[in-house]
Amino acid sequence: MPQSTGNVLLVGSVPLDSAEEVFTTCTAGLGSHLRMFPDGEVGARKSWIQCQAIFVFDRHPSIECVKRPQSPDGLSRKYGDNWAFRLKPGVDKLDFYNLRYADWAAESYQVFDELRKQGVIPAGARFQVSLPTPLGGCAAFFDQPRDRDASRGEQDLPPDPA
Repeated sequence: MPQSTGNVLLVGSVPLDSAEEVFTTCTAGLGSHLRMFPDGEVGARKSWIQCQAIFVFDRHPSIECVKRPQSPDGLSRKYGDNWAFRLKPGVDKLDFYNLRYADWAAESYQVFDELRKQGVIPAGARFQVSLPTPLGGCAAFFDQPRDRDASRGEQDLPPDPA
């Protein structure tokens, strides 16, 4: 396979089931035009930042769930049917120990690296990791500005208005 030229950049999700399927499909369709290959935000990340609501916010001891989507899997399928969270009373600092993006990237990179070694992905192509901004990762889920600031990891929060 020829060296990648990099005149196409994929940003965001690729609606396929696995990182391997994303890599092979993108290679078949775009091949040498891609310099960087995303893993497509597959699996738990298939609905972009909703994975943070499910795996981080809903399980965090300092955050309480105000509303969850009606679907059994916790994925919102309608605009108004989304997660909503707030800080528990008295919380003035949040720590997030594992947002799982590094774990998911490491898993996908193993697939990418193997396909590149096999010559399926062009030589010189790089693995692309895409992360939501802190605001993008929480603004949809926290209605109150104080809660949004805390969920972004701000250290000095304004006093609780209660």
